[in-house]
Amino acid sequence: AKPPPPLALQRALAGFHPAAALLAALELDLFAALAHGPLDAPGLAAHLAAKDAARLAALCDALVVYGFLARDEARHYALGPEAAHYLVPGAPGFIGPLAPVFGRFFRGGLDFARAVREATPTGAQDSSEDAFLRGIHAGALATGRDIVKRIDLSGAKRLIEAGCGGAGVSIALARALPGRAIVASDLAAALPTARAFVAEAGLADRIAVEHGDMLAGPPPGGPADVVMMRALLQVLGPDQAALAMKNAALSLRSGGLMVVAGAVLDDDGLAPVDMVGFNLTLMTLFEAGRAYTFSRYADWFAQAGIDTPERAILPAGGSLLWGRKR
Repeated sequence: AKPPPPLALQRALAGFHPAAALLAALELDLFAALAHGPLDAPGLAAHLAAKDAARLAALCDALVVYGFLARDEARHYALGPEAAHYLVPGAPGFIGPLAPVFGRFFRGGLDFARAVREATPTGAQDSSEDAFLRGIHAGALATGRDIVKRIDLSGAKRLIEAGCGGAGVSIALARALPGRAIVASDLAAALPTARAFVAEAGLADRIAVEHGDMLAGPPPGGPADVVMMRALLQVLGPDQAALAMKNAALSLRSGGLMVVAGAVLDDDGLAPVDMVGFNLTLMTLFEAGRAYTFSRYADWFAQAGIDTPERAILPAGGSLLWGRKR
């Protein structure tokens, strides 16, 4: 019989290179260098204090192919539209602080076999670490904006963000919903970063940042109209996640809204495709982390006295779940 063409194999092997090239460019500050105008490889190497212009040219050519850079006939490299918007410091959508987080994700994922053999994370991640929280802050702000777009919060006066990390969701909601009182809480290690972001946003008078341990009791600030959790349950084991949901519900008034954002799989475990891959990352970096199925989340909602959640898959990946407390 004729052997099948190795299409899946080729896709898998080729898929590594765009991510690796992007990470290398971010670590070199290559996009920031090109923000001042086009450069050829020797000029760019001089700007970056890089010793090998030939290797740098190969990286830039790859970034041209992958859609991040443009190259003219004289082999000068310039930023593409996405790079100019997302990858240059000071740009509207700058995600540069995410580079160290991505680096840890990528490198940890390459060691997933050891995580399977040894039943332990190979690149353990502290989700309260300042660099990690700063890396995911832009994503947290985006999640907050998505919540406002997709869920009617016009009647909500008091809101809680439990397991707030850098309080990005709270900041986005405070900007979109004037006059609301918001309490953002997390473990002690996360609070300095959260308070710094809130102060930088000029919202210290509207967002109270307080200590809260979701495995020890309800988050402070209740009873609230809305309780939100982003990327929290996915770093906990199943029993811990169920407990965190029950504790969160204790701070929610009857008829109030529970909102959860994070990595959610379809019940067959095969979609969304980006979350199937991200599940491997979670299981590599966190002791009990994983992308749970929608049914598992629905069970936790029910155990906490909350209606079966609605679900929206977000543009940046992950899902938004929300339901009302009975």
